Parts: sequence; C-alpha cells; structure tokens
Amino acid sequence: MTHSKTELSIFYFLLPIGENNAITRLELSMRWGVPDRQARRIIHELRASDNGDNMVIISSSHSKRGYFKTDDITVIARFRNEIYSRALNTFAPLKKIDRILWYDADQLELTEGQKDILNIEWGENGGEVIEKQLNDFMYQCIGGKKI
Repeated sequence: MTHSKTELSIFYFLLPIGENNAITRLELSMRWGVPDRQARRIIHELRASDNGDNMVIISSSHSKRGYFKTDDITVIARFRNEIYSRALNTFAPLKKIDRILWYDADQLELTEGQKDILNIEWGENGGEVIEKQLNDFMYQCIGGKKI
C-alpha cells in the first residue's frame, strides 16, 4: 500500500530527531498506530522519497538501537557506509549469475544445432528469428544496455 504525501508527512514528523532519541521499530509502529510489517513499509517509503530537507532516516545498530532522523553528516556517512556494505554483500552472487545468464556481453548466439531444431519448429529461418527475439528481450531486461 502506498501512502499519500500527507500521511507520509505525518509519519515523518513523528520520527524522533537525533541518535539519542532513537526508538525501536516496535515503539515506532505503536507511535504510528500500525502493525510492525506496515511500519517497515512506511520506513521504506519515507527513505525512498526526498522531501527536500537534509534529514536522513537512520536505523542504528550502534550505541542506542533504533530509528531516528538526523542531519549530522558523520552519522549519515556512517549509515551510508553500512548500507553500501550490505548492498555489496547482497549483489555478490550477481557476478556468477550474470556470467551464466549473459555469458556473451554482445550477443546471445544459438548453436547451429539449436537453430536447426528451431527451423523445424518455426519454419525456415526460425532459428535466426528466435535468436534476434532473444537478443532483443535480453537487451530490454538489462535496461537497454549491453553488459
């Protein structure tokens, strides 16, 4: 469920300011009057939006655990590094996956045997037509960029 700008503004306003005022997600969900799962979604929506201020919503696993917003550059930089590190760990398997899925960065090429089978199924030049469609599909899947 996506929340309106007004709802998000209210949720944002109710977030504590400063690391010393951090509250747990349970406390936050009680403050907002929503279940825990919905509180996680709201936090995600708030973090994904930019209302133009210089505050960042932090979830601290340091000192006092919990959620808060801050404009402290040191705290924001520490949080960015933490998120960046998590992202690198999350994306680590992609190297192998990409090698398997996109083994040829320029083009997917079917073997002559594969083309022969497709020619039987799809008629003359069926293999070449399917090969082009696969290449077009792969191109779209990666956002219009060749890997």
